[in-house]
Amino acid sequence: MRFSRKKVADWESDEYKRARFHYLLQILYGESCAIDYCSTMSTFAPSAEARDFLLQQQKEENTHLELLTDVVSKMERPVQHISPQMDRLHKLAEPALKEKDWAVCILIHNFIIEGLAITLCRQQGEYGDNLIHSTFATILKDEVRHVAFGVRELKKVLESDTDGTIRKRIIRVQRKALYHSIMLFKDLAPDAGALGMQWDDLAEKVLREHMERIKEAGLHLPFFDRVFLKGAIAFFVVI
Repeated sequence: MRFSRKKVADWESDEYKRARFHYLLQILYGESCAIDYCSTMSTFAPSAEARDFLLQQQKEENTHLELLTDVVSKMERPVQHISPQMDRLHKLAEPALKEKDWAVCILIHNFIIEGLAITLCRQQGEYGDNLIHSTFATILKDEVRHVAFGVRELKKVLESDTDGTIRKRIIRVQRKALYHSIMLFKDLAPDAGALGMQWDDLAEKVLREHMERIKEAGLHLPFFDRVFLKGAIAFFVVI
């Protein structure tokens, strides 16, 4: 996948290097969690096709982690931390994995977390320095397929949900996951300028893409949730 390069940041500045590593740290953490998700989910996938996809995804996530670890080893690494919101987002998946709840696992992992990964990878590829540019072009191509798989699987689940029980459960989890996602991007917002990103445009795109995936999967949200999403877009634009 090719990016339109946008060199609008000082790649040699301390501010850029600090912000770059902050963003990369979130992605590294996500990739390491994704490997375990895929391995566990493949054991209770509803079809051989889904199982095989997850096993292939596991290999790809492992390759991503190796690529990113190699890239990070070649750069300065100012003191930074994984956002508590990133950790809380991933912890939402733990009960679902334990209970083998396919619908919730797909929502959290392939739908929401991988959707966040697409955004973070795309921005790194467009605005990042030459050291990481080609790496993210490779990673993003895979992440797009992972999310598309999540949308297809969630759609299948919802189509078989004749009494609406699964839909209600998914909506409850989606609220929690979306909240942590929004707060994660709030944590990352102060570094956007140092990376050369236009934060308001990025934030609006993140949520609009999420809304498009929701619609594509056939997950009809209650009025409250639709209002919350629109309000979140406005919130991001002004922070």
